[in-house]
Amino acid sequence: MNLLLLTPAPEGSLSGNRATADRWAGLLRDAGHQVVVGTDYVPQDANKADLLIALRPHEAVSDLRRAYALAETPERQRALGEAVLQSGLVHSSQGTSVDAWRLGKPLLEEAIRLLPGDPRAPLALGEQARAHREFDTALRGFRETIRLDPRQTSPYTSFFTLCSRAGRWDVAREALEGWTKAHPEVVQAHVTLDVGSASGWANDAG
Repeated sequence: MNLLLLTPAPEGSLSGNRATADRWAGLLRDAGHQVVVGTDYVPQDANKADLLIALRPHEAVSDLRRAYALAETPERQRALGEAVLQSGLVHSSQGTSVDAWRLGKPLLEEAIRLLPGDPRAPLALGEQARAHREFDTALRGFRETIRLDPRQTSPYTSFFTLCSRAGRWDVAREALEGWTKAHPEVVQAHVTLDVGSASGWANDAG
């Protein structure tokens, strides 16, 4: 394969990022691949590559944005979406600080727009919003994930956990009902729903 490996560290740099890029390039070449190591996204180089690997993708986002602005192709939109998604995860997963979420949330929102139909982006938004205790955003992320891929199990469990811990049993019931419909083989969801209905918890929120 022809591989393009991007790093923000220039050739000759002693930074750990450049050392990682050079080490990866050597291993990939030993495996029989053709590898070009660069610091900037150059459309001509990218078009020749079968795969682009971006180290520190949050630092490569600006280059990808410029390339996408020059020619809005599906391939470049996908590449930008992947970088934005990873950047959003890198920023928002840095603990529970307000600054981390302030930087990460808009990137995850943008990734949803750039990667339409990909359930990873809304799931990432839901999980990170749950970690940062932003209920409405987390709920929106989980609902969109389920809409795109109702066969996944994790969005239902995260959805239910989010709502039950917030005391939102009315919405928690929605998660369980969707779970049992999409996964009739899952006994746990049926038991939880039956017990909750029998005890009347679903009506407590009213």
